Amino acid sequence: MKTMPKLGTKCVSRFNEILKIAATTEGLWLAAPPASEIKKQLKVAQLEALYEATFLRIFASFESFIEDSLAHYMAGYATPTYTPAAATGSLHTTVSGALSTLYGTRPFLLWHDMGKDIRRSQKYLVAAPVETALDANRTQLEAYAAIRHHIAHNSRDSRAKFEAAATSISGGKHGGKPGRMLRSEDISDPLNTPKWIRNIVDDMGTTALAICH
Repeated sequence: MKTMPKLGTKCVSRFNEILKIAATTEGLWLAAPPASEIKKQLKVAQLEALYEATFLRIFASFESFIEDSLAHYMAGYATPTYTPAAATGSLHTTVSGALSTLYGTRPFLLWHDMGKDIRRSQKYLVAAPVETALDANRTQLEAYAAIRHHIAHNSRDSRAKFEAAATSISGGKHGGKPGRMLRSEDISDPLNTPKWIRNIVDDMGTTALAICH
């Protein structure tokens, strides 16, 4: 049996590298004098847009990770806690062969719908970590997907779903603006007030590591 590469660890590293884009810009903005060109050119609305773009990139990385992990498990890559077992037929010999089966005649797959991701895993594997980790964290992940969806589509329906998700996560609707919510601070602990994007990304990273280290 082949050993699963550290896809989860690499995914978390990608999350943190992408997050630095917003964090570094925010730090420069906060440190800039009120009359500086940074403060003149970079307004709050633009910072919020940057947080949205950052989150889109992070969520896209998460989707790619889910696909890559499932394909590796389908190709027989094992972890210390999971040895792949095919739901029907046999495992693939290569990752590319597994991806070919997943794609079928389609040029690509979407992975933002956790329910569909779980069913894909169940179709090909018996109780794989892709299925179990996504199912265990489905409520939170679907809320994060609603944030992603509203950034990408900005429709009346996506706003309603975002506001419901934002309320469940942070206790407020944030004016229907994902960037405002992601940039705002979690003040539940007065001595530790991380931005909500940090909390969300850390939670997604925990799920990634549960799928495979």
